[in-house]
Parts: sequence; C-alpha cells; structure tokens
Amino acid sequence: MDVVADEIRKLAEQTLKSTDQIKNIIDEIQGEISLIKNNMSETQTAVECATGEMSRVLNSTEENAASAEEIAETTETQLDLMENITKSSRHLSEVASKLDSIIKKFSL
Repeated sequence: MDVVADEIRKLAEQTLKSTDQIKNIIDEIQGEISLIKNNMSETQTAVECATGEMSRVLNSTEENAASAEEIAETTETQLDLMENITKSSRHLSEVASKLDSIIKKFSL
C-alpha cells in the first residue's frame, strides 16, 4: 500500500509540475498575443495615417491636373488669338499695299 501511495504522490507531483509548465506556456502565449495585438493596433494606426496622406496626395494631384488643364485651355485660347492677330496683320498689310498702289497712281 505504501508503494501505491508513493506512486500516487509521485504522480501528483508530476501532475503539479506539468500543470505549472502548462500555466507558464499559457502565460507566454498570452504575452505573445498581447504583443501581437499591440503591433496590429500600431499597424492599423499607421495604415489609417498612410491612407489619409494618400487621400491628400490624390486630392492635390487632382487639383494640379485641373490647373494644368486650365493652363492648357488658356494657352490654346491665346494661340487662337495670336493666329487671328497674325491673320488680321497680314490682311492690314495687304490693304496697306493696295492703298499704297492706289496712292501712287494718283501721284503720277
């Protein structure tokens, strides 16, 4: 009977040691889970910040594109005006030449 009791006592001690080991493993796992949770929270914050920055960059890019489009339209309008001025200048030059010819006829 003493042998059985001794074996039961040894099994109880081993069970206690195993239980302590399991508890330590669980504590370590919980610590790791807590670190992972904190890292995920920090990552989420960083992603949200980056998303906000990307949104601001996109808005700025859209504004710049709109400004560039306005500049292109204005430049095109100015080019059209310059072409009209050039045509008018040529026409005036032709009219002046004709008038000069007519005046020369009266001068003779």
